[in-house]
Amino acid sequence: MHTRVLLGLLLTCNIVQALRPCTDQVLQNSTTVVCHSDALSFLTQCSGACGSGGILSGWYQVCVDVETGERCSKLVQCEPQCNQGQFSESQQRCLCDPGYFGECCNQREDVCSTVRVISDNGSRSVQSSSSNNCDWFLPTGWYRFDSPAGNRLPETSVQSGSCGTQVSLYLDGPHPHAIEDVVKRRVCGAHGNDSCFFKLEVEVKNCGDFVAYKLQPAYICPMAYCLTNQPTDTPLVSKTGEFRCPKPNGFFEHPQTYRRFIHCSNAKPYVLRCPNYTLYNPLKSICDWPRNLDKTVLDIIKRRHLAVVRGRINPIQERLSEELQRVQHYAQEERHEVAEKVGTTLHKVFDVVRHNVAQDGVRCPERYGVFEHPNDRHKFVSCSRSRPTVKECPNGSLFNQKLRMCSWP
Repeated sequence: MHTRVLLGLLLTCNIVQALRPCTDQVLQNSTTVVCHSDALSFLTQCSGACGSGGILSGWYQVCVDVETGERCSKLVQCEPQCNQGQFSESQQRCLCDPGYFGECCNQREDVCSTVRVISDNGSRSVQSSSSNNCDWFLPTGWYRFDSPAGNRLPETSVQSGSCGTQVSLYLDGPHPHAIEDVVKRRVCGAHGNDSCFFKLEVEVKNCGDFVAYKLQPAYICPMAYCLTNQPTDTPLVSKTGEFRCPKPNGFFEHPQTYRRFIHCSNAKPYVLRCPNYTLYNPLKSICDWPRNLDKTVLDIIKRRHLAVVRGRINPIQERLSEELQRVQHYAQEERHEVAEKVGTTLHKVFDVVRHNVAQDGVRCPERYGVFEHPNDRHKFVSCSRSRPTVKECPNGSLFNQKLRMCSWP
């Protein structure tokens, strides 16, 4: 008989030696959720049930309150076959966010210093028409490119037959800013009239001097990743913090504030300040009135993953708070109309953080656990301290609310 146990003490990993070390496998679980728990107390109940002839079996998730990439979730199996009142078997698996690994998901990959280099003679260029390239044998891992063709994947669709292969893979979306962490992206390959007929999931990290990709092997041949030397609109910031122009000439968003912008002339960056009471609008590439920035601000927040980390407001939210004060000061001089438009928009964003609501409006039905997404069965909601995180099931699988796990239909 399954029971729900709520215990008050915090758990640190390795507190129960009977638990096996985590592997990198993902096990998305579970029948009963045991949250905020002391594993010793839970396993004592398990042992007691066995010793008294009771039957307590199945998988139980023990959620651990640790500020890491993922809350070090342990899946514990308790079986009725007992030896001297002890449970007979237990296992654990950790489900880590991208970039984290280890038993408690609290170790970070040093992606930028450990990537492998893929050297190329230029055959991966979007202009190359040969057809011999295939990444079938490419092991999954972190790579950067070193090629006369360029060192980045194109961000726009590439015709079949380009890049020295038949299925030419490109990045379906922008590269991340240097201030961002590892991000997930989709890689596409065209077939017929469908520009994204073939799909692969990759991870991308902007290392400043180069871009690192966690690539997957191609699943047919000939299929290969394309390269381009065309600059993108994503600003590069070196490890020293120096801004690098994404294009030789133009106006670009400052990576730290909306009150300034970057003017690139012959690939040399110049930091300029917007006139009083205006902020830089990256969608229009001009200094604009605050009343026109509501949609822009939301787009930037969504792209840069607004979050509260360890109870400390991150730099993006700090900048938004400064801009909100600036907008309110301007509104006093002009009209309350500005505060109603821009101030309301920013307050909605802060409300998302303060009231623990995901950007798409998802709320946690309980303080801890995993739950179905209200609008998409391909996703599920992981809740810790009532803070929702929307995650996707593996390809082709759907979330089963009864089992509280992703399963194939």
